[in-house]
Amino acid sequence: MSRFLGERTEPEGATLEEEFAALVRWLERDASHSSRIKDSIDHPAFKKIVAYGRAVLPLIGARDGASWWEFSAITAITGGPEIPEEARGRLLLIRPIYRQWLAGLL
Repeated sequence: MSRFLGERTEPEGATLEEEFAALVRWLERDASHSSRIKDSIDHPAFKKIVAYGRAVLPLIGARDGASWWEFSAITAITGGPEIPEEARGRLLLIRPIYRQWLAGLL
């Protein structure tokens, strides 16, 4: 049995924005209880988001950047920015680094 709350099906004819929003809701519903990033990156919704590739970067960039899965998705899609040692694991220091990185890609 899956450890995720529920499998979901993609709505037929959904736009990328609608599908992304649905995947984010599914991911955050299932993984929000855990502080382990592995629970997010192992989730089927995360994998689907990453599979969209660069097409979802503007959608991730439009979010508030407060979730570790967002940084993991950007890194999985683009290789990610160089993170200084003193910023690693520190959300408030990492967020602007990723924002600047995304701005250069979009």
